[in-house]
Amino acid sequence: MRSLNRLHFFSGIFLCVFISLHLFNHLLVFFDPETHIRFMEILRVVYRNIVVEVLLIGAVYLQIYSGLKLLKNKWRLRKRKRIIFYQLITGFYLSFFLVIHTSAIFAGRLIFDLDTNLYFGAAGINRFPLNLFFIPYYFLATIAVFWHLACAVQLKAGSKIGARILFVSGVFLAIVLIYGLSSGFAGLEIPSEYYVPYGLN
Repeated sequence: MRSLNRLHFFSGIFLCVFISLHLFNHLLVFFDPETHIRFMEILRVVYRNIVVEVLLIGAVYLQIYSGLKLLKNKWRLRKRKRIIFYQLITGFYLSFFLVIHTSAIFAGRLIFDLDTNLYFGAAGINRFPLNLFFIPYYFLATIAVFWHLACAVQLKAGSKIGARILFVSGVFLAIVLIYGLSSGFAGLEIPSEYYVPYGLN
């Protein structure tokens, strides 16, 4: 069990580095879409490298595997410690999100021949009825990342204040990102090909 915890911890750190850069990249849309895409292209030199990409995808599925194995062992403790219940539900949602998100990225690239950039992610947020799914989907994913980290901080470091700061930061960032990726704010004009996977144009 200790080795499983270490696996979950270190794969989580690796993913956190990528997620932090990814979220920062999204915040650049507040300058303009071109700034966002230019920075994304710089990052892609690293994470689209075949070795790094394989490690990244491996870390995603190691995180899911180890998280689900740990879930079975921690489930019995959920009623004694509320924080463990929060850790479990956020971990479960993140597993759901990561499977869908990575699958969608590869489908966009390999099946629909799309550049999975800002427009790929923002398309679902900016078209009804897709936004009924994608707004809560991205909103909850952002909160879940920070809430899951907050649980770890409270359980491992005993810092309730640190945990609360992380949770509130996640909620704030989720609101900001959804607003920033909406066409009304950023003036995004989503190319029609990004709606083809949904049967729209």
